[in-house]
Amino acid sequence: MSLLPNPGLEFPYACGLCHPALPPPGWFGSSRPAGAQARTLSRQDIAAFVQPPFALGPAVNDKGVYSLLNSGGAEAGYVFETEPLAPLPGFSGAPINMLVTLDPI
Repeated sequence: MSLLPNPGLEFPYACGLCHPALPPPGWFGSSRPAGAQARTLSRQDIAAFVQPPFALGPAVNDKGVYSLLNSGGAEAGYVFETEPLAPLPGFSGAPINMLVTLDPI
């Protein structure tokens, strides 16, 4: 019995515990230069991800947290990137940067 979705397809680095097949060692992030940083988005770039009827509101603090406004202009949540708040490194050593939208309710 094969754990692979296509039994005829063979991968040399099989784990079976967490992933049926893993890429060769060094494949993840092997081309990223040492000390590379995630690029944070500008306010305009973040606003492009906010879909109507919501809009990006004013900055809440100097770390890139913004209010999320509903169609009536009332605060409906928050939008922020993870890298300025908690620059935790990924497999390559560079911080992971995700755009997060929170609903406080």
